[in-house]
Amino acid sequence: DLIEGRAKEAEHRLTELKPRAEEHLKKMSKREDYKPYWADWHWLMARTKVALGKDAEAIALYQQMINPPNGWQQFTGRLMVYEGRAQLAALVAKRGELDRAEKLLEENKRWNPSWAPTRPAETMVAELRRARVLASAK
Repeated sequence: DLIEGRAKEAEHRLTELKPRAEEHLKKMSKREDYKPYWADWHWLMARTKVALGKDAEAIALYQQMINPPNGWQQFTGRLMVYEGRAQLAALVAKRGELDRAEKLLEENKRWNPSWAPTRPAETMVAELRRARVLASAK
């Protein structure tokens, strides 16, 4: 739905899917202290919220994504946390929070300095920073 431009439908489907997915994850876990968490869902829903122009909701979802409830993460979940941090950086940079965006990207660099998907976010943040410097110099 999201890829085909039907963000409202994607939001509805993802909302319906979350409780069932969380119940499935909880059943699969052997730990009693496990809190169901699905990084992919947070990422998809955040992207959907951006498509719907609900940036504040997207920021909240990305924030949840980069601070998962469980101390341990599967490898794919860690990659999603990394990507979520980059997406959050891009989104807050567009809102003028360049210091916060740069801090988020710096956290990603410490984790893996060469992973390519952050490059668009890094480029955008750098361009916004240059534009701000140029504007203040006038």
